[in-house]
Amino acid sequence: MDNLSTLPNGYNTFFYPSVSASTNLVDYLHMSNQINYWKLRASYADVKGALTQASVGSAYNQVSGSTTNSLLGYGFDLYTSYDGPSYANQNQYTITTYGRNQPSVAYSTVLANPKLKPFDVKSVELGMNYEMFQNRLGIDVTWFRTENGPKIYQLAVPPSTGFNAQNVNGLTTLKKGWEITLNLSPLRSQNGLNWDMAINWSTYIETLKSIYGADTGVQLGNHVYKIGERMDDWYSTGWVYDGNHNIVWSGGGPLLTPGGISNNVFLGHLNPDYVFGIYNRFSYHSFSFSFQFDGRVGGVVYDNTWYHAMNGGTAIESDQGDIAVGRLGDWNAAKANGGTLPASYTGTFVGKGTVITSGTPIFANGQITNLKDLTFAPNSTPTLVQSYLSSSLGSNIDQAYTISRTFVKLREVQLAYTFPKKVLGNSVVKSASISIVARNLLYFAKRKDFDIDQYGSGFNNSQSEFAQYGTSSDVTLSSPTFRRYGININLGF
Repeated sequence: MDNLSTLPNGYNTFFYPSVSASTNLVDYLHMSNQINYWKLRASYADVKGALTQASVGSAYNQVSGSTTNSLLGYGFDLYTSYDGPSYANQNQYTITTYGRNQPSVAYSTVLANPKLKPFDVKSVELGMNYEMFQNRLGIDVTWFRTENGPKIYQLAVPPSTGFNAQNVNGLTTLKKGWEITLNLSPLRSQNGLNWDMAINWSTYIETLKSIYGADTGVQLGNHVYKIGERMDDWYSTGWVYDGNHNIVWSGGGPLLTPGGISNNVFLGHLNPDYVFGIYNRFSYHSFSFSFQFDGRVGGVVYDNTWYHAMNGGTAIESDQGDIAVGRLGDWNAAKANGGTLPASYTGTFVGKGTVITSGTPIFANGQITNLKDLTFAPNSTPTLVQSYLSSSLGSNIDQAYTISRTFVKLREVQLAYTFPKKVLGNSVVKSASISIVARNLLYFAKRKDFDIDQYGSGFNNSQSEFAQYGTSSDVTLSSPTFRRYGININLGF
């Protein structure tokens, strides 16, 4: 039982139960001697909460709603651990000035709800653990189902109300998935070589289960999600193609759609298809050697580092192929004109694809729907490379910098030595070992300009946000992941 001050009276006390049960079939069923363990398990949990936040900004930010940057003209708010109320369901106001330096009040644009209830997360988990051949072969299988909601959601309201949105319990998602772990001991010897292995595989899909009221769709980010649709579907700006899948150009740059979420295209799933890990450990007498590979397979992520590198001309792709030819042509034209481009010079780079020579395109879902009414011809309009990368392409085509989320890492390698008891003798130290550890030694990915492993994926149900970017929207360069080496000494007394 809990009580929250962030919710209105009558709705702020709630109960969150959990229950679990398990049984080992080997204890009471007659089975082969080769079966050492067969456990079935089930659990249910119901978690609730509301309008708390894990971190908090400066005191000025909490009182005024503005950042210290707006006050000082530089810097960012320093966030610290908090786990306190967010006050997001209060018709609060701040003191501001609209004109003539006269004080006024600015009310919250989100209407408080006097009947707001806590969010609800119901989880069911079923599993089995099976071991045989003196525990040399084991498998652990888990199926889970989590219903998230109805979460607290800011539902848009007509501007005539004086507000932009109202807090409602209005969004529920459903997550289902599997996790399987296989444990093997191919080699086992008391005085010889031992080999232990663990292989883990997991996957899940989260879909939209229900929406507030009778609505059948909800706009989150760049898309209106329908009931039953995957919440990690990412829609954004993309290339426009002709009937032969050639990129359509206009004025030297890629043809852009009229804009709006109705013309965003599906770029992929933000979640990987599955996550895996492989662990191996070899031991011989007092020595042991272990290593672990893991990674994600499938899904997409936006490479913001690549976008900025192309925009600044530092990415290798900005000096390859047709772009390299155009870049050299621009440089030669400027060199021949005393260091500046001639006013009449229009560039050398010509994008591969087609242009519309007759007809007016009609768009839907980011593509032309009346291709049969249009006439196409090869693109022949030159442009400056800098204009193409920074303006024409720029941030207009997110598809250009959307890459595979697949990666594999050699996560850890460890070499260890455990001192025999006869070496320690009757000393105060009862056990001792020393190990050399190396982490993040190898990284395999289609692109390596940032570490995909640093960034989350999919739909964040607690905040209605999406992890589609390879770097933060505030900091446009990602921190590198370092290889780390160390020595561990463990002593037992």
